[in-house]
Amino acid sequence: MHELVHLSLCLEGEGKAAFIDDLDLRESSRMEKEADGVAENVLFPPALWESSATRVKPTPMAVAAGRVRFEHKNHRLMSRIVGRG
Repeated sequence: MHELVHLSLCLEGEGKAAFIDDLDLRESSRMEKEADGVAENVLFPPALWESSATRVKPTPMAVAAGRVRFEHKNHRLMSRIVGRG
């Protein structure tokens, strides 16, 4: 989803911009943060996520597990559900 957001943002700008991820950067750029924010809220809109029991007590759903891992900044959480990719 994150990469699709980059593509969408480039197309909205009449296709004049190119985006290349630099995986060696330690800090996220403005474009990365924007893509993160949009992608984060596509499957779980903020109002739905904030009121979700899954946020507090995770259920065995890989998408929700990924969101919990991201929010807690601990990508070892729920490894059996998400996998090791």
